[in-house]
Amino acid sequence: MGGYGTGKSHVLLLLYHLFKNPDRGREWLQKKGLALELPSNSTVLAIQLMDYPPEYLWEPIFRGLGRGDLLKKVTIYPGASLLKEALKDKGFVVIIIDELESWYRSVKDKDPNLNFLQVLAEVS
Repeated sequence: MGGYGTGKSHVLLLLYHLFKNPDRGREWLQKKGLALELPSNSTVLAIQLMDYPPEYLWEPIFRGLGRGDLLKKVTIYPGASLLKEALKDKGFVVIIIDELESWYRSVKDKDPNLNFLQVLAEVS
């Protein structure tokens, strides 16, 4: 959380580029004197929730992972086993979510989304 213009989205953009382009990211980190191990082959999702606000947070995540087919299996919200199935064989996965708080305040079906956020945090 932070006020408008405090750089939250810029930090997320930095993380996106570090994990999306790890070779260039390592060079940049080295030049800045920073130590961070970056996996070579990451699946990176960047979701800006104010551009296309989904009804449910798991929809853009599952689609971004190429597992939109699993959306048919969701009853109330995806549990840990379904999320793990979506993540299977994806290697190191980075999910960057921008404007989560603003989106959540405006979403109608809060409980399933909150439950999924808990599942996402636990699986992470």
